[in-house]
Amino acid sequence: IICGVFGGLATIFGKISFSDNWIISYFSSLCGDWAAQSGYCLYIDYLVRGLSLMGIVGCNAFIVGYFLKAMEQNNTVIVVVISSAVNFLTSGILGQVVFGEKVPVSWFAGSALIVLGMLLVTLSEGSALPSTRA
Repeated sequence: IICGVFGGLATIFGKISFSDNWIISYFSSLCGDWAAQSGYCLYIDYLVRGLSLMGIVGCNAFIVGYFLKAMEQNNTVIVVVISSAVNFLTSGILGQVVFGEKVPVSWFAGSALIVLGMLLVTLSEGSALPSTRA
């Protein structure tokens, strides 16, 4: 689950880094007239985008670390399915909350079907696991 959440956060940092959005506009608007004339606003833009890039790298480091720990303790298919489902849902919800993206009802319906499918794969994979009885 933690891998999926950090995956969702990485998508938010990616959007901040590579697109013009309200976060970039907000920090740019903090510049006074003297800063805008002297070019310091451009540095603020670079700073926010650079910090967001570092956020992507940091999130991916957490993803790899937690993913490897989870795979040591669980079946690979289960870890991949749960991580993917949580990442997908987290990305959509955070996009809606942070950027005000309009998410149609069909997205939620599709998300529910994807999660249901992943749940079915997980359950069927879990029943195929070898018994640990001696």
